[in-house]
Amino acid sequence: MSFRKSYAARAAAGLLAAGTFITGITPQAASGAVGPQPAGVAADKGSGKHWSYHGSTGPAHWGELGFPVCGTGKQQSPVNLSGTPAGDVASPAFAYRSSPVRITDSGHSVEAGLPGDGPASTLTAGGRTYRLVQLHYHAPSEHQVDGMLYPAEIHFVHEDSAGNKAVAAVFLRGGGPRNQAWEPFISRVTRATAETALTTRLDLAELLPRDRQAYQYRGSLTTPPCTEGVSWVVLTSPVTISTAQLTQLMEAYSGNNRPVQQAGGRTIALQGS
Repeated sequence: MSFRKSYAARAAAGLLAAGTFITGITPQAASGAVGPQPAGVAADKGSGKHWSYHGSTGPAHWGELGFPVCGTGKQQSPVNLSGTPAGDVASPAFAYRSSPVRITDSGHSVEAGLPGDGPASTLTAGGRTYRLVQLHYHAPSEHQVDGMLYPAEIHFVHEDSAGNKAVAAVFLRGGGPRNQAWEPFISRVTRATAETALTTRLDLAELLPRDRQAYQYRGSLTTPPCTEGVSWVVLTSPVTISTAQLTQLMEAYSGNNRPVQQAGGRTIALQGS
């Protein structure tokens, strides 16, 4: 495991495993409640610079570690999704299909990478169509809904031909039967490594909730280098998995969530169903 949970994080995990919101723990406390720093520090793939979710290499210091946009950006993510959404944007459209994936541990999460060739799974949002590149998760969630967190949040990362990025976020909660669509990924998270990819197949459309209503806004990557100009699609309906599956996710990673950032007057639109 890349993160060793302290008692506080284990207590948070107990709340999360029940499939509820964390209502008594702030995002900052949840992300900071992890074990010794050396187990949770890994290098950014592009720059080789090290960052983590706690201590001197945690989110409050990312801007000082060679990722200036993390500290000075004006359209950073995640945000608290609150109040009455406004705006007039087209509903997001998902065209996901079954695909082989390669599951690896990035040092900050476990991700499933898709092949760059062959039939694409796509997201159309804001008049652009993006190809799904990979998915990974954060526990607890990074985005908040009226100040509360979900147990986990999946990020489906997309790019278009010009390199523009769009991320679709799906909240996870426990308490249901074992989710068969998610099982091929979840069953491998505690065995994933950086050196050797685990291969499986995911029916990507089945990973999403049936209700596709979503918040949409302009933001950033939630990890260094915190690049802005990202189109965010945050689905309002969570996907339910079993308590055992949620526990598996948290055994691999817990506390890898960036605190919410200032919305700064950005429009958050709620469209689609």
